[in-house]
Amino acid sequence: MLNPKEINFLAQLQSHQILAVKQYAPDLEFSSRSISRIAVKQHPDIPCYVFSQALGLQRIQQSSDGERVVDSDVLPKPQLGEDPLLHYLKVYYESDCDGIFVFLDLHKYINPRNCDRAILSHLRTIATVVEQKECFKRLILLGQEIELPIELIRLIPPIEMPLPNIEIRTLTLRQKARKLGWQLDLEPVARATSGLTVREIFNQFECWYQRQVLEGTKLSAENLIAHFVEYKTKLLKSLKIDVVPPQEQNFGGHGVLRQWLKGVEAVLRPEAREYGIPFPKGCLLGGFSGVGKTLIAKAIASQWDLPLIKVSIPELKGSLVGESESNLKRVIELISSVEGVVLFDEIEKGVSNQINDSSGVTGGLLSILLQYMNEQTQHFIICTANRVDLIPAEFMRKGRLDEVWFANLPNQEERKEILRLHFFCQNRIAPDYVEQTNEIIDLLADNTEQFSGAELASLVEEGLKNIYLAGRGRQPRSSDFITLARNTVPLSRLQPEQHEKILAWSKQARHTSNYANS
Repeated sequence: MLNPKEINFLAQLQSHQILAVKQYAPDLEFSSRSISRIAVKQHPDIPCYVFSQALGLQRIQQSSDGERVVDSDVLPKPQLGEDPLLHYLKVYYESDCDGIFVFLDLHKYINPRNCDRAILSHLRTIATVVEQKECFKRLILLGQEIELPIELIRLIPPIEMPLPNIEIRTLTLRQKARKLGWQLDLEPVARATSGLTVREIFNQFECWYQRQVLEGTKLSAENLIAHFVEYKTKLLKSLKIDVVPPQEQNFGGHGVLRQWLKGVEAVLRPEAREYGIPFPKGCLLGGFSGVGKTLIAKAIASQWDLPLIKVSIPELKGSLVGESESNLKRVIELISSVEGVVLFDEIEKGVSNQINDSSGVTGGLLSILLQYMNEQTQHFIICTANRVDLIPAEFMRKGRLDEVWFANLPNQEERKEILRLHFFCQNRIAPDYVEQTNEIIDLLADNTEQFSGAELASLVEEGLKNIYLAGRGRQPRSSDFITLARNTVPLSRLQPEQHEKILAWSKQARHTSNYANS
């Protein structure tokens, strides 16, 4: 039974002389074997070859155990000093034999910024002339970041080669487990390998097994799952994605949001699905810089005892066409089996075309994000934004997110709450100065209108440092902080136009606090 992606591939293979197959993982050898396995379903008698600059031309042989790559001695080899790539393109063009030829990373030689005109000429000729011959020959360009020159765009259709699905991953694990005589339920392990290539699964399974043997630890599915999750966490870090374990966090203010989150926490429980209640999607936290949006996300994950998976879209953007989209898809695949709260920090930098993007990259990222948000049912997503006015309307519609929140600058009561948090943590105040510190907090709350939570925290830390240097550590006076507050100009006053834009947008959102403005 063919799946939709296989059907699309075979239809394109039947109707085009050359295909460009783009994949999102570096394991090109596995992908070439996958192409052979799919092609043989419709063309069982047609040989499949794979060419790489490292190994030359080889043939992919089908067997009951799968596919394997062997040396090919059927087609003529290049002469000494002859360019192997040009040689086999010429062989392909002149041969009257059937065959499917997979060329690894050939697209690098026809990149619009560095194009080999001889190779380009061969491909253009093959795409328009070879189809007139009676034999069945197809040429496939396989690579990660394929960018075609304008002369070939309408001749070579692009196709995506996805990462291995759960059936292939389960089969891979079963092959390894069978060699060990290990019989366990591999389905949960297969789910934990989402986003990995077959080679990564093989290598990490072997690494885990050798570690268990050396440590004398009993083999268990739970240990294997933990190993794959640990490996994926390291992979995510290499893509600049932080996975923060639950840790104690607190934040001041935002009482309405706190109450709403209690209801979300209850709906997260699996038993809610028995009553037909869908898994919560997430929320957008928009507002001024420094009001604690990222801190709120960390506190939510901590309260729910879940890791925080922090994704920065700008960090995923690459210089090559398709690289940014490839990175984001790989990240989504990798986090799909890691339970947690997903934080897309400063989301406007990834979904707004108004921020330094004329390449169309942002539109591609937005499309991938929207699809992920529509389909996923295991992550609570939190998106934070400072420039909320730049976020497209389709990103915030109901169904993609459960709620859109506006985090305002703290009012007087919230400022007191935030100041208490920062004064009375880490043994900062001597017991005899607690009452005096509370009076300082009241005075500061009156003198810090339009300060953000981050600016209040910085104010407290600066004052405490000053009194420590003056030899009065943990013994604050009001003058130590009031002077600092009066000499500080908050960002909201430095950027009044941006401040007004965000306030205008706030009318579309639900406010995180119900305190009267002050």
